[in-house]
Amino acid sequence: MPNPVWRHYTANHMESWLDWIRNIHLRSHLELFERFIELNPHFVPSQNESKSEVKLVEKLMWNPEYINSLSDKGLQVWVSSSFADFIDELRIYGERFSEISKIADFLDSHIAWFERVYAFVRADIIQYLRNLNRNI
Repeated sequence: MPNPVWRHYTANHMESWLDWIRNIHLRSHLELFERFIELNPHFVPSQNESKSEVKLVEKLMWNPEYINSLSDKGLQVWVSSSFADFIDELRIYGERFSEISKIADFLDSHIAWFERVYAFVRADIIQYLRNLNRNI
């Protein structure tokens, strides 16, 4: 079943993601990220992370404006989602854009690592929202 929050998120961000992806050397970026994952299997991200290796994580997963725009029901749907739900939404665009397909394949090939990282990112975002007195 499609996740409406991830579907909306990907639709709203796809144009900027494509601009960004087309201005980097994607293969090199994914190879670098592959090495990062191998060397950091227990990586714990933070909002202040500045390592270039995790820019893909930051670029894909963290958008405070979007998160703040969600209703309380939208937040509940998002909190209940998995990273695999996000990959499923990317695959829709991967049919049209080979760059997105490559990213979806890469994310899928490291799904356990990304699910774990996403759990930490989600926990940080939940804390951020609670600090804003959001009902989550």
